[in-house]
This record gives sequence, C-alpha cells and structure tokens, in this order.
Amino acid sequence: MQNSEYNILLPINFSVSSEKLVEALLSFKSEINYKIVALAVVGQKTEEETAQNRLHAFLKEKGLDAECVVKCGDVAKEILSCAKVMNASMILLNKTDIDDKSDNIGEFTKEILRNSEIPVLILKNDLHFSEVSSILLPLDINKENKKKISNALFYAKFFHDSQVRIISVVFDTSDYEMNRHVFQLQHIVHFIEKAGFECTGEIMRCSNEDGDTLGKIVCDYAEKSEAELVLLMTDHEENKNKFGLYKESEYMLSKLSNNIISITP
Repeated sequence: MQNSEYNILLPINFSVSSEKLVEALLSFKSEINYKIVALAVVGQKTEEETAQNRLHAFLKEKGLDAECVVKCGDVAKEILSCAKVMNASMILLNKTDIDDKSDNIGEFTKEILRNSEIPVLILKNDLHFSEVSSILLPLDINKENKKKISNALFYAKFFHDSQVRIISVVFDTSDYEMNRHVFQLQHIVHFIEKAGFECTGEIMRCSNEDGDTLGKIVCDYAEKSEAELVLLMTDHEENKNKFGLYKESEYMLSKLSNNIISITP
C-alpha cells in the first residue's frame, strides 16, 4: 500500500475463468492510480514466445490495457515470485473451477493464500468491480484492529467510496462486557465516518453451547448483508490447520459466496 501506483497481478490461463477476471476489471475506474500486469505461466521455455503472442492477442480482443508477462515454471510459485519482483499490491484470482457451482476454493488458491505477502482478491461470482458498493469487515473487538481498519479504508476508497459494514461476533459474554463491546464498536464506526466513509456496525451475540462458530455466523451474515466484498485477515498464528490457514478463515474462504479480499501478511 506504500506504492505510488497500485499494481494488480492478473494471472491468465486463457480459460473461461480468466475471461471472468478480465470482465470484472474492464470498465472499472478508481481515484487510486492502478496498473494491471497480466501473467501467463508455461511449462516449457519453448512455449514462452507463443504464450506471449497469445496473451497480447487475448487482452487486445478483450480490450484490457495491461502489461504482458510470461514465465516458465510452477504456476503458483511463478505467481508469487512475479508479485514480489513487480512489487504487486494485489493478486486477482478466480475460484479454481468456474463450472463448480459450490463456493469451495481449490488447492491452488489455498497455496497462493497461505504464501502470499500481499492481499489476494478471490472472485467467486460474476461481479464487475464497478458494482462494488459495500465491504463487510469482520472484527474481533478484543484484538488490535488498526491494520484491518486501515485496509478497509483503503479498499473503500479504491472501490468508489464504498460503505464499510462491520460485524463483530462475541461468545458467551456478560452484559457488562457486551456494553464495552458496543462502546468500542461505536468508536470504530465514528473513526471510519470521520475518515469520510459511510459505516455501519453490528454485534452478534452468540453461544458456544448452541453450536455457533465464528465462521458460520460471518458466512450467514454476509449472505444476508449482500456485501459485494468481504475483507478477511487470515494471519492468525494459533489454531492453524494442515493448509496453514486459521481454521475459521479456511471455513469462510470456502463457504462465503461473496467475493473475498484475503490479507495474509
């Protein structure tokens, strides 16, 4: 986010999925200056020239202004390496199989998520970027949220002064603690509003005895809120599963039907 220009890395494999990513970007304009770098990865050096020509032709046909880069090697590793070399600000991905009607994400996407040092936007539906008007921000009021809020403000501005919608889930809390949470949430909402963005906040009071989980509550709320984007921070160190992601983040990444910006610093 320190870049003077916001660089979006757009991996292209010439599939229907790639076309959906291009369509999402096509008519988008932002007050924040950004540049798109389209990356195609091939398995053999001898394929690079053909891929370069195909990538140029593909983007020209679609009408997307982007720098073209072709690399040879493992797809996930080359995406992450290219992101670092070009000082990318975001990696844009589609869910693994565009024909898969579920909201699950595949192993390739998970590999990118657990190793990326920059935000990853996962497109899970056919939303165009110009249609983004609200960003859902799950917050744990008891933790340090400066980084989350900073990212929320950035993306709210990037997506045309979108509304920020905060949800905080608390479990088995006393009335005294609940009042403290409400006060803290009001303070955060006021801070975001002072920064010039519309903001709402809601606390969901839940019980472990009822079988509630953070992931399920956030997913249910996101579905009802119809927020176009959900901003997730997946850098928790505790309670990681075999994919190297916090188990609740793993659940939300798979179950959310909304588009997701995953930040895994």
